[in-house]
Amino acid sequence: RTPEVLIRSTQGERPLRPSGPDADAIVKRGLDDNLWQLLTECWDQQPQKRPKIQEVLGRLPPVLLNQSTNVNVTSIC
Repeated sequence: RTPEVLIRSTQGERPLRPSGPDADAIVKRGLDDNLWQLLTECWDQQPQKRPKIQEVLGRLPPVLLNQSTNVNVTSIC
């Protein structure tokens, strides 16, 4: 599916925001209006309009930043 996602992305297609009966559960997991806005900004067709990594990290909910990852965020800023 990765090639399909890349092809669609270069054609300007973007994922639809999850909705329906599971919407409340999705918001509780962190995909609220603020995070969806950030995601849509990151998907901008024009790279210069996308937020810089420092801004992305500053706008991520603490619950996402506190999750265990293999990425050292201080090394990419």
